[in-house]
Amino acid sequence: MNKKDILKGVLISIITLVAGYVAMIVPFNLFLSVSKDGQRIFFIIELCIYLVIGSIFLLVQESKEKQAKKEKARHKERARKIKDVQQNWYDVAA
Repeated sequence: MNKKDILKGVLISIITLVAGYVAMIVPFNLFLSVSKDGQRIFFIIELCIYLVIGSIFLLVQESKEKQAKKEKARHKERARKIKDVQQNWYDVAA
């Protein structure tokens, strides 16, 4: 591991800790100062945000897998073409 990877890992860890702290402290402070209906609305909004973030994550993962599958198929086709050219070259040379 080089310094860049270590710095990147530390930075991600710090950002994750801050985001986790904010995710925990904001709802508790709001629940103390908001009415019951406001709490329900906030809870529903929070669930919707989590659903959207989860959906985006799944879509990104799915597109990466699809791209990898497409690239793998392209590499296989390219290898097959190279093999065909080599076989044809040997046939012509003979």
